[in-house]
Amino acid sequence: MLALPDPTDHNLRRWNTWEPRQLAQLGSVLLQKRLLVEVVRPSAGRRYFIPGPWLERRFVPAFDAWKSVLYGFAPDQDPPYRWTLVSRPVAELFQDAADRVTSGDLPH
Repeated sequence: MLALPDPTDHNLRRWNTWEPRQLAQLGSVLLQKRLLVEVVRPSAGRRYFIPGPWLERRFVPAFDAWKSVLYGFAPDQDPPYRWTLVSRPVAELFQDAADRVTSGDLPH
């Protein structure tokens, strides 16, 4: 959730080989710990989000502003492309997101 540009419910289930109930159970735990929020955004394709503002643009999937620096643009700037491109190894994205959180830069 912290690093990937499109963690839709469908993608999370596919990438992790989870059943819908597993995603709901794990989401519930993260909601209780206040690490995620549950919001209805029909065009996003998911119900769980990291806390904080969103970049919402017409015809482009909504994007968590906190993640923008991981992809090379500012939190108040629209992504330069229609789809957010992953231009470096996913492991680096995860590490950078984890480093931000452990240094106190939490989504809010």
